[in-house]
Amino acid sequence: MKPLEEHILQGAEFDLSARDPPPQCHPGTRLSIMRRIQRFLNDRGREKRMLWLVGPAGVGKSAIMQTLAETASNVILGASLFFAVNQRDDPSKVFPTLAYQIAIKCPPYRKFILQEITLDPLLPQKSLKSLFNKFFVEPFVRRRIYHGPLPLLIVIDGLDECKGESKQREILGLISYFCLAYPTAPLIWVISSRPEPQIITFLSLPKAIPSYVKEEVVIDSDEACRDVERYLRSSFEKIKTKYPALSLFSRWPVEGDFCEIAASSTGLFAFASTVIRYVDDPAGGNPVFQLQQLLKVIAYSLSRWGDGRSHPLAGLNVLYDYIILLIPPDVLPIAKKLLLSMVKGPCLSFGNQCNYLGMSPDVAYGSLHHLHSVLRIYSPDRAFGELGDMYLCPHHKSFTDYLKDPVRSTLFADARHEAHILILQCTIRITKDIPEGELLSLLCAPGSLIVPGIDILVDLRMHLAFSWPCTDPGGGWRVQYDLYSSTSKILEVVAANPMLLEDPDVIHALKVLDTIGAFIHYQEYFFGLAFVCF
Repeated sequence: MKPLEEHILQGAEFDLSARDPPPQCHPGTRLSIMRRIQRFLNDRGREKRMLWLVGPAGVGKSAIMQTLAETASNVILGASLFFAVNQRDDPSKVFPTLAYQIAIKCPPYRKFILQEITLDPLLPQKSLKSLFNKFFVEPFVRRRIYHGPLPLLIVIDGLDECKGESKQREILGLISYFCLAYPTAPLIWVISSRPEPQIITFLSLPKAIPSYVKEEVVIDSDEACRDVERYLRSSFEKIKTKYPALSLFSRWPVEGDFCEIAASSTGLFAFASTVIRYVDDPAGGNPVFQLQQLLKVIAYSLSRWGDGRSHPLAGLNVLYDYIILLIPPDVLPIAKKLLLSMVKGPCLSFGNQCNYLGMSPDVAYGSLHHLHSVLRIYSPDRAFGELGDMYLCPHHKSFTDYLKDPVRSTLFADARHEAHILILQCTIRITKDIPEGELLSLLCAPGSLIVPGIDILVDLRMHLAFSWPCTDPGGGWRVQYDLYSSTSKILEVVAANPMLLEDPDVIHALKVLDTIGAFIHYQEYFFGLAFVCF
């Protein structure tokens, strides 16, 4: 399946290490929702072949979808795709990703896919409609190559995190039309998302309504609050078993403290899980003290702003505010760079992110020391090891939303603009030692080292990456980044600050990027012409 492998969203499947540990429903929670979804899957006389799981941020949709992918019965899991902003969000790779997973499990389908790609090597690069027709309509409807005893389940989580609202609508349109036009096809779709306007608008159209069943996860329902309370009680008990000193307390936390935390959660698993990760954080080493600090923060917020529960995310905002305040002032600028790069910067693994920012691993890890409760921070051997493909990412997308919203967080006044300035600064640092006059000849001969210590790598996919030893605090690690993709963001900063054009380093960086851009366009033309001639 190698011809298709380079066109898939890496780490999107439910059981891959990129999502380890994945969100999961705590035992004994979400039972009613899971029963209703399973009832939908069991219904052999179903008229609708798509289920839409919808709910606001933090209610546990991804955990439900993960549990579904792991435990669904009376179906065969054909494929699962878990979107993630800035990492797994390329719409052009959605259908190749699903097709790749089905092909691994279904030999007749694998044979069909390989034959089609052999006949048309550019197939994975075609439009969403062409891909959907080739990967789903033709094999499962026209050729009927699947003869399994049970239908194939396709799980898609977080469609609202797919890049581009129009692409989200197009993906939904193709799937909903497929469900209506081919009701006997052996595919069942379960798709989750937030109630974003573009998704609600499309699924409210008369032509779309007959295609799906709606399952809503309500933020503060009695069931959600009971489930969160069950999760909190169980998690606090686990913490007690890890810290022997807690055995000295006849009851911990006391019921009043527990009820305050449970009430502040308002059915939000994102809030409850962040509380548990913070209280259990080994960096603090004192769960009793850490819990008391949280309770003080919650009490202070209520005394200052009134009952924040009137806003569903008020408690979560207060919790995130408190965790950010724990970052020592001397390392806060470094942590801000990493957070800004994570939410608005280029999509880079953590190792390459550090190099891109000119940051050594010890400095990066030191600045993130107090953020383990909100960020998935991999150990150095995974982040900087042989694979080095682990990304710095939030435990929950609500933290990313919090950072980007100046109303909810004061960390960034304008995250988008500040990220573009950071990109300009990093690009200047990376390009300042590249001799402009020799760049084109270096690009045309990627195997040679015209400039000592610089190696330009160009592959046949027209992806350009610079790779050379860092001379700044990044130490011996290497930078790999598609510099040209920064051009539009840098030009936006320059347009807003024309005085930057008087800076020779900025001028040099723009000239380098311009040369790279010209070379990329030449490569695209050259390889396109070569393919046509072939």
